[in-house]
Amino acid sequence: MERYPQSSPGYPPSAFDDRPVVEAAGRFRRLFAYVLDGIFLAIPAFVVMFAVSLSITLGLEQDDDGAFIMTPEAEQQIEDATILVMAGAAVLSALYFIILHALTGQTLGKKILGIRVIDLRSGNPPGLPAAILRYLILGGLGLVMTVLLALGIDLGIWYSLATVIFLVVAGWVLFHPLRRGLHDLAAETAVVRNQPQAPGNNYQY
Repeated sequence: MERYPQSSPGYPPSAFDDRPVVEAAGRFRRLFAYVLDGIFLAIPAFVVMFAVSLSITLGLEQDDDGAFIMTPEAEQQIEDATILVMAGAAVLSALYFIILHALTGQTLGKKILGIRVIDLRSGNPPGLPAAILRYLILGGLGLVMTVLLALGIDLGIWYSLATVIFLVVAGWVLFHPLRRGLHDLAAETAVVRNQPQAPGNNYQY
């Protein structure tokens, strides 16, 4: 069981420590929390896109059978709306993860799964600078690629490269003994279970 000493500000962790310890979050808990967050973020984007498409469609003329006649202008309007929704969803995703991690250490998905992000030096939520760094390393490239793709820019192999980089950064959790991704290592954060465990004297970072 991978566990961390629950540090306090200005007091570095020790191998011989009577403070409470926290258990590293399981890999599947982290994965399922991320999936839930993706669902939560997709819902408003879907609702907005559906409402815009419906509004455009209802403004079309109908043929004798009552079917809407799609025009090039309407198709362009829907395409433009899709670009704006994709770009907006990418920015919303960045703000969602950065702000919630910085302030509380928990997104909605993490809260449901009972895990949180902590600053290893203090045991508190990581704060804004670390949350930004953490997000940029994990998803920053994907954010840029998504916006460019929404704008109709052909990225070719670069989008695939961004996906590979994301998998490497996040996949580091599978191999690190304390289940930390490369974004955790860079930001000096860890994802842990909510409940502190009993004190002990062999817990190391």
